[in-house]
Amino acid sequence: MAKKLKMETVLTTGFEPFGGSSINPSLEAIQQHEGTTIPSGIIRTVNTPVVHQRSIDTVLRVIAEIKPVFIDDPAAYFTSLSVRAMVKAGFIHTPYMPQQSISGEQPSRPLATIVEGLKICATNAIAADTDIITIEGAIA
Repeated sequence: MAKKLKMETVLTTGFEPFGGSSINPSLEAIQQHEGTTIPSGIIRTVNTPVVHQRSIDTVLRVIAEIKPVFIDDPAAYFTSLSVRAMVKAGFIHTPYMPQQSISGEQPSRPLATIVEGLKICATNAIAADTDIITIEGAIA
C-alpha cells in the first residue's frame, strides 16, 4: 500500500493597497496563489487590511481556521533570521511592480516574477530540512 503524504499548508498574506496606491504587489501576487498545489503542500491566502488591529485579527482568524505550517507575510525589508525561519516567521518583502516605479528609481519586478518567487519560497519552506543563516540587504 502506498504511503499517503501529508499536505502542508502555507499561508501567504497580502496587504490591500495603501498610501494612495491603487494596487499592492503583495495582494496582486497572492491572489494568483490561492489553492495552488506545491510539492507536499498547498498555498492558502488572506487579504490583509492595512489597519493594525484589523490586520492582526484577520490573520489570526485565518490561522485558527486553516492551521498552516508556514506563514509568509511580505512586510519586512531586511532580516537576520535564517532563510527557513524567515519564511516561517513572515519576513518576505514584495517589491514594487514596474507600473508603481514611476520615476524608474525604485526597484521593481514584473508580477509574474513576484508570483513565481513566492511560490518557490513556499515550496522550499516545506521541503527544507536545514537552514541557511545570512544577513543581507542595505539601507539607502
